[in-house]
Amino acid sequence: MRFAAIDFETANSCRASICAAGVAIFEDGNLLDKKTWLISPFPNQFDDFNISLHGISPEDVAGKPSFPTTWQSIAQFIAGCSLVIAHNAQFDMNCLRNAMNAHSSPYPIISYACTRILAQKVIPGLHSYGLVPVVNHLFGNEFSFNHHNPEDDAICAGNIFIELINRSKKDPITIWSEYGIQVGKFSEYDYVPCGLKRNIHPKYIQEINENADTENAFYGRIVAFTGALQSMKRSDAFKAVNECGGIIDKGVTHNTNYLVVGNYTHAQLKEALMSSKLSKAYSLIQEGQELEIITEDDFLWIISN
Repeated sequence: MRFAAIDFETANSCRASICAAGVAIFEDGNLLDKKTWLISPFPNQFDDFNISLHGISPEDVAGKPSFPTTWQSIAQFIAGCSLVIAHNAQFDMNCLRNAMNAHSSPYPIISYACTRILAQKVIPGLHSYGLVPVVNHLFGNEFSFNHHNPEDDAICAGNIFIELINRSKKDPITIWSEYGIQVGKFSEYDYVPCGLKRNIHPKYIQEINENADTENAFYGRIVAFTGALQSMKRSDAFKAVNECGGIIDKGVTHNTNYLVVGNYTHAQLKEALMSSKLSKAYSLIQEGQELEIITEDDFLWIISN
C-alpha cells in the first residue's frame, strides 16, 4: 500500500492561513520520500502563539507561492497514493478545505483518515492522544523529532499508522472500517469528514452553542479544568469552550470528555496525581472512558483552530 502522510502549519487562528506543509510518502511500510513547502498564507498575518509553536516567521514565507499554487506541487507529489493520513486530520483537512475556499479553488479528489482516532481504538487507555504522547508510547526513545516541524510531524504520522497496523494485525485498507472509523473523502466541491459518530449525552444537547463549528474538537464534548491557567482567567476559558460548542463540567464525571490541566506539560502529567480531578480522570481512562487529559497548550491550540 502506498500512502501519503501530511501536516499543515498555520500563521494565525484562521484555518485558511497555511504557511507550511510537510508530506511524507510511504510504501509497504517504508518511507520513500519527504518534502516541505513554505507558503504565503492568506490572510498574511502571523500570530505570536502560532510562531511560538512552529517557529515560522513572516520573513520565512516572504515571496513564497500562495496555497493553490503550492497544492499543485503537493498533488503531484502524492499522486499514486491511495490514502492521505494525518494525526488529528480534522485540523489538517479543515485547513485544506478552508484554504481552497478562501481562494475559490476546487477541492482535490482524495480520501483521508486520522491516526489520532485510530490510535484511540488500537491502543486504548492513554492519558492523551496528541502526537507527542502517542509517539512516546509507541516508540519510546527510538524516535526523535521536532514537533510542529511539518515534515517531521508528517513522518511521525506515517510511522504511527504503520505501527498501529502491525499491532492490530489488520489489513491497512480495511483497518478503518473494522474499527468503525469513517474514511473522509474530498470531491471537487464537497467533502465527507473522517471520524467516529459523536454520541452527545441528551441532557447536554440544549447547552451546545448552535453557532459553533461542528468540527471543532470541543463541539458537543464535556470539558473540565484543574490547576491554574497561565494564559487566561478560568471564566474566559469557559467562554472559549462555549464558543467552540463545548459544555463545561465543574467536576470529572462519567460524562467528561476532556480534562484541561494547567501548569503541566505532557511529560509531567503522570507525576501530577496530587489533583483529585486528575487522579479520577486517570481511573476513568483505565476503565475505558472516552476521556482525554490535555495541557494548556493543547487547549489553546484547540480553541484557536
